[in-house]
Amino acid sequence: LTLLGEHIGCGRFDILIMALQQGHATSKNHSLQVACVQFINAIITTPDDLDFRLHLRNEVLRAGLDDALGNIPEQPGEDLAVQLEVFEYHREEDVIELQGRFNDIRFELEYPPLL
Repeated sequence: LTLLGEHIGCGRFDILIMALQQGHATSKNHSLQVACVQFINAIITTPDDLDFRLHLRNEVLRAGLDDALGNIPEQPGEDLAVQLEVFEYHREEDVIELQGRFNDIRFELEYPPLL
């Protein structure tokens, strides 16, 4: 994706977002939407490092994922709904992990260890 994006002069996730938006055109492209969101989930959830997951998710969102998802009907097919739930679940889990990191830092600042 990175090499293709560089070759055609766009971001590495722009191709996926364009394909996701093409899936809105007709109902027979529904499987394309599912595949795009499933691939995005696979890319984002694979790394163990929270910072890298956040970086990838933010890059996909900046490429226009929110706009593309906003065009999905309120009642998507069951398979697409599952992938959207997976995306949101992992987003929420990462937010909780990030908040925990900052709570640990705040605790250390408020209660420094006694030397």
